[in-house]
Amino acid sequence: MASPLVLSKPTLGIPIHLYFLITDRVINLIILQEQEKVQKLVYFVSKVLQGPKVSLVMVFTTRQLRQYFQSFTVIAMTNLPIRKVMQKPDITDWMVRWAVELSEFDIYYELRGPIKGQVYANFMVELSSKDSQPDPNDFQ
Repeated sequence: MASPLVLSKPTLGIPIHLYFLITDRVINLIILQEQEKVQKLVYFVSKVLQGPKVSLVMVFTTRQLRQYFQSFTVIAMTNLPIRKVMQKPDITDWMVRWAVELSEFDIYYELRGPIKGQVYANFMVELSSKDSQPDPNDFQ
């Protein structure tokens, strides 16, 4: 993490891995692809939230990164029960619309477990959660 993050061009035919981290204030999304046994950063997005909206993360991601979701199999690495929530019979109208929207993509959900790629998402939360106003003492 001492050097700046460099984005890599994804290779067609190799699934991309989606990692995300959600706090009360921020959603961070990282897309990685394993190339030659090395996880390479493809893209990242950070969005500051007005409140906790965990169920929005996959819909937000597919809308922001549609070109990746249309071209690749996506393996969403999460410990959140997103798939189960979207398949419940008693979900609201907007959740049904989101489930239909997500069904057009080739998305699989896997338990996150111990992973190298999550460090990027965690790092982005650290950067995003700091106040946008600089501390005047930092410049002395």
